[in-house]
Amino acid sequence: MKNSTKSTLKSVLAMSVISVVCVAVLAFGNAFIPKYKPTLDLKTATMINELLPTGLDAQTAFDNGYFEMLELDEKKLADFNKNNRAEPNNKVLAVYKVVKGDYSGYTVVEAQGQGYSGNDPISLLTAFDEGAAVFDVKVKSQRENSPGTNGIFLDKNFDNFRKFIKGKTDVGASDIEATTGATSKYSIKGVANTVKISMQMAAALNENGGKL
Repeated sequence: MKNSTKSTLKSVLAMSVISVVCVAVLAFGNAFIPKYKPTLDLKTATMINELLPTGLDAQTAFDNGYFEMLELDEKKLADFNKNNRAEPNNKVLAVYKVVKGDYSGYTVVEAQGQGYSGNDPISLLTAFDEGAAVFDVKVKSQRENSPGTNGIFLDKNFDNFRKFIKGKTDVGASDIEATTGATSKYSIKGVANTVKISMQMAAALNENGGKL
């Protein structure tokens, strides 16, 4: 056997071993690292209280039941996400409702969308008024590392986005880019997809009396 052939076979074998190890590591991670399950905990209640102020501190509002988490049928939610997603990671995770105070009747949709490939999905909380128009939006989590220095999650750009999106029932990535000054296209697309599926959920709930 020629040396070149031996080298090729060794390389193929090494790549095969690496592939098997990678698959095993991924399987191990999926098996033992629990998937994220949304819940109405104090952290989420604090964010909702910042979006839709109750006039109370978050702990008091939380303890006194100012917010509720809607019970969504898992199959209906899965079907909704499949029918409305822009990409596989784009989905609604949970819906919360304000049941006391000045913003009673407003809803908050927790949803996610993919920004830069390989990063965790972007997760946003989008608040809607009783007519299913956006009232405000807040980042729950994001790990974008977009190149350059003008990402959508810079304070000035995200503030511009919040002003732009208020009162709207539809949105596109090009609109966000044009109005915020941000140039991180993949991150902007992830934000647009996340808010858009949230809008679709808010509209569906509004049309069906608060039920999916």
